[in-house]
This record gives sequence, structure tokens and C-alpha cells, in this order.
Amino acid sequence: MSDSLSSSPAARIGVITFPGTLDDVDAARAVRLAGAEAVSLWHKDADLRGVDAVVVLNGDLITGHDLGAQVAQHEASDATVTLHVREVPDARPFGTVRLSSEGDDGPAGMAGVAEDFVEKSPTPGPGLVSAGTYVVSPALRELILVGRPVSLEREVFPALARRGGVGTYREDADFLDVGTPAALVEANRRAVLRIGGEVGALILPGAEVDDRARLAGGSVAHAGCRVERSAICESAVLLPGSVVGPGAHVVRSVVGRRAVVGAGADLVDSALGTDEQVAAGDRVVGELRPAPGARTGGR
Repeated sequence: MSDSLSSSPAARIGVITFPGTLDDVDAARAVRLAGAEAVSLWHKDADLRGVDAVVVLNGDLITGHDLGAQVAQHEASDATVTLHVREVPDARPFGTVRLSSEGDDGPAGMAGVAEDFVEKSPTPGPGLVSAGTYVVSPALRELILVGRPVSLEREVFPALARRGGVGTYREDADFLDVGTPAALVEANRRAVLRIGGEVGALILPGAEVDDRARLAGGSVAHAGCRVERSAICESAVLLPGSVVGPGAHVVRSVVGRRAVVGAGADLVDSALGTDEQVAAGDRVVGELRPAPGARTGGR
């Protein structure tokens, strides 16, 4: 996220922390470097600690847009919520945002008032979509029903849009949905190849990689993982505590915390969750383990 913010240095911007998320770290950093005060809020906090606005981020995306400019636009408007929107060549996976009016053109392009949200369509084509970063006023809480789960995107925002309370901030910056293992692998691959050059892999401090192993294609080895002799990892994401055994091949796959790919095994276009294992010599292609919806004993 970009770090410029033209709002007052006195602005107090709440950043929500959810269990297991890292989004709050990046958002708080962007807010601080932009000159505002980042106020940490736990997701169950009832007291918003007098913040002027709250940043809400979807946890399954990577965005390069200017969060500070989005916050500044929100503060200068009467909107209850301001969405980051962007044009995509194929809006089918997202649904689209329809604007009733357009604001002044600025360095980031068009901004306007959202009139309606159109559900996902099977027909391919470009469209303006919500990119998953919201700046909301504390007053939004008064519009959310308590006692049951509520969807901001499907319930709260459409109802608020009918009252003219949803503003938009447009910036067609880098954007990647990482809600699937394949997308997460691709995001890591892009980032590593951008910074790693010809090396093509990022081996973080604390990772154990045998000199006879090979990591390439934008692979990432996190602290605490172990890659043993003659193993080959191509566009792989190896999370802390994971093990890739001798002679194993991991290709375009995620190996979760404490997950093990046995000696001589192949893991291709797949994802292993926490503590999952691929037996020595097995070949796993296009699988998620555990399967979606399966009950596990982990946290």
C-alpha cells in the first residue's frame, strides 16, 4: 500500500486486528507513515477509542493503492463508508459497483457515489468492482444488526447505498485476489521475482535449505522450514515448520505449518494445511488437504 496521506496529522485512524491476520501490520504502517495516528482495535472491541474512521481490509487480497488518499477522501466527504474501486477486464468473479454520480477527477481518477451493487454475472466483460478496502465512519455500527452474522458486502453496503451513504475512491493500482492457494502462490512468485532477480527464490532467516536442494520460480522459504538434499521447489510457498524431504518435488504449491512432503514425493498445484503429510514416494496433484469443509482438530 502506498503511504501518502493529505489529511490532518491529528486524524486518528482505527486499524482492526483479526486472529491470524497480517493485514493490520501493513495498514497501520501506511497510516503512520502518512502522518496520521494508527489506533489498534481488536475485532471484538466495543470501544472505538474516539477514532475518526476505521480501515477495514479483506484478508485475501494484495493491493498497491494509496490507502492514505482513500482515507483523506473519506474524511473530506459526507460518506459513511468509502470503498476502493477499480476497473477489471473481467468482472465475473467480483460483481460490479454502479455509480450514480462522479466526483472531480484527481490523480487517482474518478470517484463517485455508489448507487447499487450488481451480483456476479456469467457474462465476461470489464467492470468497476469493489477492491476490498473500506474506510468507514464509526456511525456505521448503528446500521449493523446485532445477534447474527452480517455481511457488509451483501447486506449493509447495498442498503447504505440506497441512502447515498457509500462513496468510492478509484485507483487502478496493482491488485491481486489471493483467496485460493493458486493465487497465493502466484502473488509470492510475482513478489519474489520482482525483488530477487535471477536468484528466483527468497530464503528467509531461520529457514534450513540443504546446499544440494534447489529453490526457484519465486519460491519462498519461511523461518523454521526445512528443505532437504536434492529436493526441488518451483514456485513453492513453504510456511514455518514445514519439511520437504530428500528428493521431493514441490511445484506451484503451498506447504503449511509443520506439514511434511516425504522423501521422493511430488506435490504439484496443491496445498497442504497445518500438520498434513504426503507420504514418501506419493504423487499429489491438484489437491487441497484437508479438503474444504473437513473438520480438523487444529486451531
